[in-house]
Amino acid sequence: GGIVARIVRRLAALEERYYRALTAPDVLIVLRVDPEIAVARKPEEAPEFVRARWREIWDVDWDAVPAHVVDASRSAAEVLSDAKALVWSEL
Repeated sequence: GGIVARIVRRLAALEERYYRALTAPDVLIVLRVDPEIAVARKPEEAPEFVRARWREIWDVDWDAVPAHVVDASRSAAEVLSDAKALVWSEL
């Protein structure tokens, strides 16, 4: 155990404390969108990167999580309206 090992252990312990302090969100809203729409909306990002993030969202069984899944392929105004309604319904 040199100094580097001690620093690493202390940082790991600090990180663990931060994660334990996190609480569940009051409302979890998941925005799901077709991968090609996501790619078109993010022209500044590599398409492979956008598709990889898309897979992470689509691979989750959201029925097993207390989440509201919103179809984000619609207009921004429609998605925002749905999100606001969900937040207000939880207050």
